[in-house]
Amino acid sequence: METPEGARFMAQVVDCEPEEVVPGLDLDLQFRRIRREGHGGILCYGHKAVPARS
Repeated sequence: METPEGARFMAQVVDCEPEEVVPGLDLDLQFRRIRREGHGGILCYGHKAVPARS
C-alpha cells in the first residue's frame, strides 16, 4: 500500500478475490482481529486492507 503522503507498507488484503488485487487498487485500512493465541484465547488485533467502497 502507499499512502497519499507517499509512505509505503505491506498489509494483508481481505474481502476480495486474489485476482482482484492489482496495482493501483484503492484500499482502506480497517482495525480487525488478526489471530487468537494460546489456551486462554488471547485476541490480537491489527490493521488489514480492504478494497475501498465507491
